[in-house]
Amino acid sequence: MSKSTIYSALDLIDGFYQLLMRESDIPLTAVSTPSGMLWEWLVMPQGLKNAPATFNRCVTHLLRSYVDNYAGKIRPLSQLLKKEAAWKWTAECQQAFDAVKLGLTEAPILAVADQDRPFHVVCDASDFAIGCALMQLDHEGLDRVVYYQSRQLNPAERNYPVHDKELLAMKYALAKFRVYLLGNTPFVVYTDHASLRTTVKSSHISQRMMR
Repeated sequence: MSKSTIYSALDLIDGFYQLLMRESDIPLTAVSTPSGMLWEWLVMPQGLKNAPATFNRCVTHLLRSYVDNYAGKIRPLSQLLKKEAAWKWTAECQQAFDAVKLGLTEAPILAVADQDRPFHVVCDASDFAIGCALMQLDHEGLDRVVYYQSRQLNPAERNYPVHDKELLAMKYALAKFRVYLLGNTPFVVYTDHASLRTTVKSSHISQRMMR
């Protein structure tokens, strides 16, 4: 796509109908007609109890790649979805909600990957999330984001020391972006944790870091 000159855009018309039904669930949507025939839905119809939630998950999965540090930003909202969590919309929740909305409307806009140009990866970790971005320099020498990825840390990972969290972010990035990075020209990984440069060269590193 990076070398294309003509593009077209399609609106999300009848969004529910763009999602295929799981084969085992198709018979559950059957309706009978006066003639005795049974009709089954092959795509997700409107009116099913879990259809809105399913559709929202698909849209969220798509749009999260457009927001820097998505997992970190939505953490206050994620806490509300936990089992038996008390629903309390706090100022922190509102700030998280506004941050995600702003992330979908402000720059940088994702660029189309150009396989003829080298990639570089930027990683970061916090106390509760890791995130990364796949980037390239465009023909004007400007940094352009190709892809964002992030996720929240599980309880065990939150106890990792800082350098282990940063390494986990790098491992996560290389796994998520491997389609772009494998077989391409050499790439650079950037992290803001300077001690990693000496830690990974040490002869006394943990099994976790070796993995």
